[in-house]
Amino acid sequence: WIGGPTWVRLCRVRTRARGRKSRTSRETSTWVQDEAKGVQKRMHGGLVRVRCRAGAEAPRHPKKGIRRKKKKKKPTRTNPSTKEMGVARAVASVDEGVAAQRRQAENALQDVLKLAVPAVGAVIADPLMSVVDTACVGQVSSLHLAALGPNTAVFTFIFQVFAFLGVTMTNIVANNAITAAGNNPEEKRRRKCVSERMLSYALIFAVASGIACCVALQVYGREILLLMGAGNEYMEPAMKYLRIRALASPAVMIMCVLQGVSLGQQDSATPLKIFTVAGLFNLFGDIYLTLSLRWGIAGAAWATLAAQYLGATIFLKVLYTAGKEDEDCVGIRWFGMPKLSSLRPFLMVSSTLVVRTVLQMCAFSLITYRATSMGTITTAAHQVIMQVFWFLSYFPEPLSLAAQSLIAKDKSSPRKVSGLSWILVKVAVVLGALLTLVFIGVLTLGVGLFTSDQLVISEINTVLVPALPCLVTISVVMICDGVSIGYSMYHVLPRIGLLSLIGTGMMLKGTSSLSQVWWVMVAFFVMRLGLHMIYIARNWKRHPLGGLRLSSDVEVSGLVKHVVPSLEA
Repeated sequence: WIGGPTWVRLCRVRTRARGRKSRTSRETSTWVQDEAKGVQKRMHGGLVRVRCRAGAEAPRHPKKGIRRKKKKKKPTRTNPSTKEMGVARAVASVDEGVAAQRRQAENALQDVLKLAVPAVGAVIADPLMSVVDTACVGQVSSLHLAALGPNTAVFTFIFQVFAFLGVTMTNIVANNAITAAGNNPEEKRRRKCVSERMLSYALIFAVASGIACCVALQVYGREILLLMGAGNEYMEPAMKYLRIRALASPAVMIMCVLQGVSLGQQDSATPLKIFTVAGLFNLFGDIYLTLSLRWGIAGAAWATLAAQYLGATIFLKVLYTAGKEDEDCVGIRWFGMPKLSSLRPFLMVSSTLVVRTVLQMCAFSLITYRATSMGTITTAAHQVIMQVFWFLSYFPEPLSLAAQSLIAKDKSSPRKVSGLSWILVKVAVVLGALLTLVFIGVLTLGVGLFTSDQLVISEINTVLVPALPCLVTISVVMICDGVSIGYSMYHVLPRIGLLSLIGTGMMLKGTSSLSQVWWVMVAFFVMRLGLHMIYIARNWKRHPLGGLRLSSDVEVSGLVKHVVPSLEA
């Protein structure tokens, strides 16, 4: 036991000279003191092993008086394998961190594709119905094809404005995810109740809004078509299509709400199946009523009306059954008429999205108005191009919906959100390039499917060049919108829409041809993308596409920062 810095009060030590035990005595004090110093150094020096002081006078043996021989100090050598092992451990740690990042990126991409791929069918169902209408009506009459132009703009405007119903429900259900990690049974019941209450109120609002839109279109349909630039020569078939198609407004809005609920639960297979059934029903209805019975534009309207009500009925039945049979699914329940205080979570998100969508659709309406005011041939050509463009532009929408759902669910993990956001941007760029090739191929090789009028075809060929960058740009813009909505930064979207609308209106004044109108369309998307980039730059540290990306490298950089200084030392 060592009780002081130099003296040993009680010590039995083994002599190094001959391996014999010595007695405690004054004669061995010098050697014992040196041994004690060595023990203290071993105790207080951590992992560093220090020998006894070399050159100390060896004690005499108490009996024989033999002096110990001085031992030569062996030079302390650093084991060469220590540094190598340290470097190996450091490299292995860094490799493990990089591999973990790669696995996380692969898992994030799988989550995106798992949600986005089935959602493609659900998202393109309504524009696909319009494309089928355009293809069938174009085979009957160019006059009826021109009448579809302003009608498509009207219904696209209305349904896009009320698309906030689905987006809001996706955000609310994803933020109250029942299957989120760490939820106890009581928390699951609370979250399910919140989601079902908001669903009940959203369905009431959807039905009321659909009825209001239907009444407004029936009463003011002619004025609305004139506002969209419809000509007197095709006003009669245009009014016939508008009055029939307006009856489907409640069904479309109900399906929008229910689709948002499914995507908020990361379930995109159910909407895909339902919209596939509705789309096939519309296709066969168009072929029979428009081409076989020669009803023309009225047959296309009736087929679309029946298909949308069929889809809404199936959707309601599926969600009602799922909510009763599965505790982890949001079902349809009646919570009474909503109060203003109960609608606060719904209105906080929806009010901002309504303004954003209205401004965006105003820009598209201005572009359509300018094109339809240039004559029947130009209007028919613009209708074909716009229908193909709108149909293809819905393919990036599932990526935006995946961003809204997955980012809202993982909002508490900035590292994961940032990595997911950049994966979505890269996928959007690749998808936009592929859609551009399809767009050009359809307008050059498959234009005969939409019209046989050579004047319309020649007008379409003038728009091929300005239409090239549209789909790539709109794909990236949709991802930026989805990331902003999912990360609760949607307050910036109305400002972006307003500035883009002002710029579009100013540029449309000097247009005199359809190709110039489409160059303005390109400028509209470029302005939106540029404004998003400015917002990201101003909020670099907290935006998922900005400084938050640096946090994805914290673990690996932390390993390097801790290992490298020790190796240098």
